[in-house]
Amino acid sequence: MMASRKVRILLADDNQAIRETMSEVINAEPDLEVVWAAADGPEAVAQARALNPDLALIDISMPGGGARETIPRLREALPGINILAMAVGSSDQDVLQLFRLGARGYIAKSIRIEDVLKAVRAVGAGEVVMPARIQALMVRELKQLPAPELDLAPEEYRALGLLTVSPDNPEFLPHVVVDESAVQQVLRWGVATLQARDRASPAAPGAGVSVD
Repeated sequence: MMASRKVRILLADDNQAIRETMSEVINAEPDLEVVWAAADGPEAVAQARALNPDLALIDISMPGGGARETIPRLREALPGINILAMAVGSSDQDVLQLFRLGARGYIAKSIRIEDVLKAVRAVGAGEVVMPARIQALMVRELKQLPAPELDLAPEEYRALGLLTVSPDNPEFLPHVVVDESAVQQVLRWGVATLQARDRASPAAPGAGVSVD
């Protein structure tokens, strides 16, 4: 039986200790492989062009260009690359801006390594990894779209509604079950819609948010 293909990862972080530790942990996984560990944005873009990785795991505040410059350049170099951004901490609007720029996932550096690996696998498989509070923020913006742009199936409309409710909200219903595939479909559609609208309009919401 042929071994399954590993997810090839470009890691980018200006902290050498983080680069070394994360590379060691990721490379210990049978289905993951760090093909390069870059120290800044320009190096990450150059090595993405040279190595054609499946996924970029990048710090949002590296020297030589932060997320505002690096994420679009990665997408320009490799349109099909999946980008997972990570940070010590960012405001909700700053995190949503990462998705507008082209990221497919966001994680805080403080989460457990097991959760980092889970996020890497999910984004590598084409899923969206987005904190619940950012999901709610994104959906509130999407609900302002004209009706023709909200082209969703009934189960996806249901997921869209539930994503605006957080567990600490009195309206949250823990017994409500929604199809996880519908949630992912809504998240993928939402991220793609934000990116398309920002490309079409330089003055789109979030265009002035700094995430460097």
